[in-house]
Amino acid sequence: MRRHQSWASVLVALGVSAFAFLPGTEASAAGKPDAPPSAPAILASLNARDVTVLDDSAAKAVRGQGSEYRYVLVRILGLNTFDFAPALEWSWNPLDYRYGAWGGPGWTNGGQPLTDLVAPADTMDTLFKAHDLGALTDAQLAFFLGQIPNVSGGYWGQIYVPAAITPGSGLPVGQNVWVSGASLFGGSFFFGWRPMPFTEYSRRQALTAMRLLVFLP
Repeated sequence: MRRHQSWASVLVALGVSAFAFLPGTEASAAGKPDAPPSAPAILASLNARDVTVLDDSAAKAVRGQGSEYRYVLVRILGLNTFDFAPALEWSWNPLDYRYGAWGGPGWTNGGQPLTDLVAPADTMDTLFKAHDLGALTDAQLAFFLGQIPNVSGGYWGQIYVPAAITPGSGLPVGQNVWVSGASLFGGSFFFGWRPMPFTEYSRRQALTAMRLLVFLP
Protein backbone atom coordinates (compact mmCIF):
# COMPACT_ATOMS: atom_id res chain seq x y z
CA MET A 1 0.00 0.00 0.00
CA ARG A 2 1.29 3.46 -0.82
CA ARG A 3 1.18 6.76 1.10
CA HIS A 4 4.33 6.73 3.23
CA GLN A 5 3.55 9.92 5.14
CA SER A 6 0.01 8.85 5.95
CA TRP A 7 1.12 5.53 7.41
CA ALA A 8 3.77 7.26 9.46
CA SER A 9 1.12 9.63 10.83
CA VAL A 10 -1.14 6.71 11.68
CA LEU A 11 1.38 4.91 13.81
CA VAL A 12 2.83 8.06 15.32
CA ALA A 13 -0.71 8.63 16.56
CA LEU A 14 -0.55 5.17 18.12
CA GLY A 15 2.59 6.14 20.09
CA VAL A 16 5.41 4.83 17.82
CA SER A 17 8.05 6.56 19.10
CA ALA A 18 26.23 -3.70 -2.13
CA PHE A 19 28.50 -5.08 -2.32
CA ALA A 20 28.27 -8.74 -3.49
CA PHE A 21 31.39 -10.89 -3.44
CA LEU A 22 31.33 -13.89 -5.78
CA PRO A 23 33.48 -16.92 -4.94
CA GLY A 24 36.24 -18.06 -7.25
CA THR A 25 37.01 -14.80 -9.04
CA GLU A 26 40.76 -14.68 -8.51
CA ALA A 27 42.63 -13.37 -11.54
CA SER A 28 44.81 -15.82 -13.42
CA ALA A 29 47.06 -14.68 -16.24
CA ALA A 30 47.92 -18.14 -17.49
CA GLY A 31 45.72 -20.50 -19.46
CA LYS A 32 42.88 -18.13 -20.34
CA PRO A 33 41.84 -16.91 -23.79
CA ASP A 34 42.63 -13.36 -24.80
CA ALA A 35 39.85 -10.92 -23.98
CA PRO A 36 38.42 -8.75 -26.75
CA PRO A 37 40.26 -5.40 -27.02
CA SER A 38 37.07 -3.58 -26.05
CA ALA A 39 36.58 -5.50 -22.79
CA PRO A 40 36.93 -3.46 -19.56
CA ALA A 41 40.18 -4.15 -17.74
CA ILE A 42 38.45 -5.73 -14.74
CA LEU A 43 36.68 -8.23 -17.02
CA ALA A 44 39.78 -8.93 -19.07
CA SER A 45 41.59 -10.01 -15.88
CA LEU A 46 39.04 -12.69 -15.00
CA ASN A 47 39.22 -16.31 -15.98
CA ALA A 48 35.94 -17.25 -17.63
CA ARG A 49 35.96 -20.60 -15.80
CA ASP A 50 35.84 -18.75 -12.46
CA VAL A 51 32.93 -16.43 -13.27
CA THR A 52 29.56 -17.33 -11.70
CA VAL A 53 26.51 -16.56 -13.83
CA LEU A 54 23.59 -15.48 -11.65
CA ASP A 55 20.01 -16.54 -12.30
CA ASP A 56 17.17 -14.01 -11.88
CA SER A 57 16.56 -14.69 -8.18
CA ALA A 58 20.26 -14.50 -7.32
CA ALA A 59 20.64 -11.29 -9.31
CA LYS A 60 17.73 -9.74 -7.41
CA ALA A 61 19.37 -10.67 -4.11
CA VAL A 62 22.62 -9.01 -5.21
CA ARG A 63 20.69 -5.86 -6.14
CA GLY A 64 18.98 -5.89 -2.74
CA GLN A 65 15.55 -6.61 -4.20
CA GLY A 66 15.05 -10.01 -2.58
CA SER A 67 11.75 -11.82 -2.86
CA GLU A 68 8.62 -10.35 -4.44
CA TYR A 69 6.70 -11.48 -1.35
CA ARG A 70 7.41 -10.27 2.18
CA TYR A 71 5.68 -10.60 5.54
CA VAL A 72 6.65 -8.18 8.31
CA LEU A 73 4.68 -7.30 11.46
CA VAL A 74 4.99 -3.98 13.27
CA ARG A 75 5.68 -3.70 16.98
CA ILE A 76 4.26 -0.57 18.62
CA LEU A 77 5.66 0.48 21.99
CA GLY A 78 3.06 0.14 24.71
CA LEU A 79 0.36 -1.32 22.48
CA ASN A 80 1.68 -4.73 21.43
CA THR A 81 5.13 -4.70 23.02
CA PHE A 82 4.78 -8.17 24.50
CA ASP A 83 3.32 -9.96 21.47
CA PHE A 84 5.84 -12.33 19.92
CA ALA A 85 6.40 -14.93 17.22
CA PRO A 86 10.05 -16.05 16.93
CA ALA A 87 9.59 -17.48 13.43
CA LEU A 88 8.20 -14.24 11.98
CA GLU A 89 9.84 -10.94 11.05
CA TRP A 90 9.07 -7.86 13.15
CA SER A 91 9.95 -4.18 12.85
CA TRP A 92 9.68 -1.11 15.06
CA ASN A 93 9.30 1.00 11.90
CA PRO A 94 5.64 1.41 10.85
CA LEU A 95 6.73 1.85 7.23
CA ASP A 96 8.15 -1.69 7.23
CA TYR A 97 4.77 -3.46 7.45
CA ARG A 98 4.63 -6.04 4.63
CA TYR A 99 2.07 -8.55 3.46
CA GLY A 100 2.57 -10.44 0.22
CA ALA A 101 3.43 -8.42 -2.87
CA TRP A 102 1.11 -5.44 -2.28
CA GLY A 103 0.49 -4.92 1.44
CA GLY A 104 2.55 -2.19 3.09
CA PRO A 105 3.31 1.50 2.64
CA GLY A 106 5.40 1.91 -0.50
CA TRP A 107 5.37 -1.86 -1.08
CA THR A 108 3.72 -2.19 -4.49
CA ASN A 109 4.07 -5.10 -6.90
CA GLY A 110 6.72 -6.71 -4.73
CA GLY A 111 9.01 -3.76 -5.33
CA GLN A 112 9.07 -4.48 -9.06
CA PRO A 113 8.04 -2.16 -11.95
CA LEU A 114 4.32 -2.21 -12.81
CA THR A 115 5.07 -3.41 -16.33
CA ASP A 116 4.79 -7.01 -15.08
CA LEU A 117 2.33 -7.40 -12.21
CA VAL A 118 3.12 -9.87 -9.42
CA ALA A 119 0.24 -12.17 -8.44
CA PRO A 120 -1.26 -11.35 -5.01
CA ALA A 121 -0.48 -13.92 -2.33
CA ASP A 122 -4.13 -14.38 -1.31
CA THR A 123 -7.48 -12.58 -0.96
CA MET A 124 -6.15 -9.96 1.46
CA ASP A 125 -3.20 -9.20 -0.79
CA THR A 126 -5.69 -8.83 -3.67
CA LEU A 127 -7.40 -6.06 -1.69
CA PHE A 128 -4.06 -4.35 -1.17
CA LYS A 129 -3.38 -4.60 -4.91
CA ALA A 130 -6.75 -3.04 -5.77
CA HIS A 131 -5.96 -0.18 -3.37
CA ASP A 132 -2.50 0.38 -4.87
CA LEU A 133 -3.90 0.47 -8.40
CA GLY A 134 -6.62 2.96 -7.45
CA ALA A 135 -9.61 0.62 -7.57
CA LEU A 136 -10.28 0.99 -3.81
CA THR A 137 -10.19 4.11 -1.66
CA ASP A 138 -8.78 4.09 1.88
CA ALA A 139 -12.29 3.81 3.31
CA GLN A 140 -13.22 0.98 0.94
CA LEU A 141 -10.06 -0.94 1.77
CA ALA A 142 -10.80 -0.60 5.49
CA PHE A 143 -14.36 -1.81 4.89
CA PHE A 144 -13.33 -4.90 2.93
CA LEU A 145 -10.55 -5.78 5.39
CA GLY A 146 -13.28 -5.89 8.01
CA GLN A 147 -15.39 -8.24 5.89
CA ILE A 148 -12.93 -11.01 5.04
CA PRO A 149 -12.79 -13.08 8.28
CA ASN A 150 -14.14 -16.43 7.14
CA VAL A 151 -13.28 -19.08 9.74
CA SER A 152 -14.36 -19.61 13.34
CA GLY A 153 -11.27 -18.97 15.46
CA GLY A 154 -12.43 -20.18 18.84
CA TYR A 155 -11.52 -17.53 21.40
CA TRP A 156 -11.03 -14.87 18.69
CA GLY A 157 -14.38 -15.38 16.95
CA GLN A 158 -14.32 -15.04 13.16
CA ILE A 159 -10.78 -14.79 11.83
CA TYR A 160 -9.17 -14.58 8.41
CA VAL A 161 -7.58 -17.73 6.98
CA PRO A 162 -6.95 -17.60 3.20
CA ALA A 163 -8.91 -20.14 1.19
CA ALA A 164 -6.41 -20.03 -1.69
CA ILE A 165 -2.71 -19.13 -1.71
CA THR A 166 -0.52 -18.30 -4.69
CA PRO A 167 2.20 -20.98 -5.06
CA GLY A 168 5.64 -19.66 -4.22
CA SER A 169 4.34 -16.69 -2.23
CA GLY A 170 5.71 -18.09 1.04
CA LEU A 171 2.66 -17.07 3.06
CA PRO A 172 3.21 -18.35 6.65
CA VAL A 173 -0.31 -19.73 7.09
CA GLY A 174 0.46 -22.33 9.73
CA GLN A 175 2.26 -19.95 12.10
CA ASN A 176 0.86 -18.17 15.14
CA VAL A 177 1.53 -14.88 16.87
CA TRP A 178 1.39 -15.16 20.67
CA VAL A 179 -0.79 -12.25 21.70
CA SER A 180 -0.49 -10.69 25.14
CA GLY A 181 -3.61 -10.01 27.18
CA ALA A 182 -2.60 -6.34 27.17
CA SER A 183 -2.22 -6.15 23.37
CA LEU A 184 -4.26 -3.74 21.28
CA PHE A 185 -4.60 -6.40 18.60
CA GLY A 186 -6.05 -8.99 20.97
CA GLY A 187 -9.16 -6.91 21.32
CA SER A 188 -9.96 -8.13 24.86
CA PHE A 189 -8.26 -8.44 28.23
CA PHE A 190 -6.98 -11.80 29.47
CA PHE A 191 -4.04 -13.10 31.46
CA GLY A 192 -0.97 -14.43 29.71
CA TRP A 193 -0.74 -15.09 25.98
CA ARG A 194 -3.01 -16.71 23.40
CA PRO A 195 -2.07 -17.88 19.88
CA MET A 196 -3.56 -16.04 16.91
CA PRO A 197 -2.93 -17.10 13.28
CA PHE A 198 -0.45 -14.83 11.52
CA THR A 199 -2.93 -13.98 8.77
CA GLU A 200 -5.49 -12.68 11.28
CA TYR A 201 -2.92 -10.72 13.27
CA SER A 202 -1.60 -9.12 10.10
CA ARG A 203 -5.16 -8.29 9.01
CA ARG A 204 -5.81 -6.57 12.34
CA GLN A 205 -2.69 -4.47 12.00
CA ALA A 206 -3.67 -3.35 8.50
CA LEU A 207 -7.31 -2.75 9.49
CA THR A 208 -6.34 -0.63 12.50
CA ALA A 209 -4.00 1.49 10.38
CA MET A 210 -6.52 1.96 7.57
CA ARG A 211 -9.38 2.88 9.92
CA LEU A 212 -7.23 5.54 11.55
CA LEU A 213 -6.03 6.74 8.18
CA VAL A 214 -9.61 7.40 7.10
CA PHE A 215 -10.08 9.79 10.04
CA LEU A 216 -6.75 11.60 9.75
CA PRO A 217 -6.58 14.81 7.72
